[in-house]
Amino acid sequence: FQRITILISDDSVIASAERLHVSPKSMQKDVEPILISKAEQILGGIRRAGINFRLVDILTYTVHVAIIEVPPSQEQSLKSIIEPQRIQEDYVMNIDVQERPVLGALGGELQALSRNSTGAGVLIAVVDTGVDYTHPDLGSGFGPGYKVVGGHDYVDNDNDPADVDGHGTHIAGIIAANGKFSGVAPDAKILAYRVVNSRGSVRTSDVSIAIDRAVKDDAKIINLSLGSTNNIDVLRRVISSA
Repeated sequence: FQRITILISDDSVIASAERLHVSPKSMQKDVEPILISKAEQILGGIRRAGINFRLVDILTYTVHVAIIEVPPSQEQSLKSIIEPQRIQEDYVMNIDVQERPVLGALGGELQALSRNSTGAGVLIAVVDTGVDYTHPDLGSGFGPGYKVVGGHDYVDNDNDPADVDGHGTHIAGIIAANGKFSGVAPDAKILAYRVVNSRGSVRTSDVSIAIDRAVKDDAKIINLSLGSTNNIDVLRRVISSA
């Protein structure tokens, strides 16, 4: 299946809130159902046209898009129904996961960093390979009451963003380790979103979904240690809105 992102409209929960000069949270309950309904109408038309797609997600908070997967044989049919400028195919980015950094290797790097704030009360999202929340310097647990308070695994599509590589744990440690080593914000809390598979591959749509979710989950800072030379319009819109 080929993953496709369809731009439903230029609206979003955040855009609606900005127009009215109110908080997005205050608008979410009223605006989100309207945006979802509009997306479902367009998806219904696609299905009635005989295109057999799988729905991945509908984003409404930072952008208004539907992410679907279609058989390659039906991709051209989809493009005949939806305006080409509203369709974006997935790009696959790659990171180097060969060295597999570990938190214990940070030592002097962390201790040498100066800080003016402990990060208390700040929720920071790490969009990466996941986080090893069992590490004692990262709270030894997962969920409310721990340092890593929540997150999601968009590779295996479950609620356990455990790190299978080490890169995301390395990043989380730099940010908020608190134990033998201290990060730059040792009292901050972490949201972990796994978007990188064990081969180092990343779908741009998964990154968009994770950032959208992080904003909805009240992350104040989002760390994304990824990059691309491609012009990825939807991801650019998500990052700009976040």
